[in-house]
Amino acid sequence: MQDAVIIDPWHDNTKSTYYNLIGDFLLNNSDIEKIIIASYEDPRIDFALYGKLKDDPRLIIDENYDINLLNDDVWLLGQSWQSCLHGRSLGIPWLLRAEKNIWTTNQYVKKQINETNELIDVTDEQFENDWFVWNKDGDIWKCLADEKNVRDGNAHATTKEGNE
Repeated sequence: MQDAVIIDPWHDNTKSTYYNLIGDFLLNNSDIEKIIIASYEDPRIDFALYGKLKDDPRLIIDENYDINLLNDDVWLLGQSWQSCLHGRSLGIPWLLRAEKNIWTTNQYVKKQINETNELIDVTDEQFENDWFVWNKDGDIWKCLADEKNVRDGNAHATTKEGNE
């Protein structure tokens, strides 16, 4: 079984299409045991996403969810790359430290452009140049929990503050 962690699914009219996509993926994936929404600093969870998932018994809304209660394989979804997805308490460094394997795709993790407030897909190049070692299998990116996962010289990526 797998779990899904959605980081910072904040409501904004420009993002509903994205969160509809995530909601459909989660509802149609019977391998996912728990769906954890971790909405840090802003409690406004996207209306489209919440509307799709509110009656799903797998849904847990808890920004302080105990990472040790997650299954070993975790789908990571949400925004924003190199910020929230790396720096939050259920983010990439913490999942790896807890020996979780992370799965995602370019379309399920986003990078926010501040000038336009648009969400764009994280590119293959951004995965390849990340602090952590990602491997692509078809459309799925995997970041496996092992001691060699952090790239040399990037020890700062394992701090709670994330990417300082």
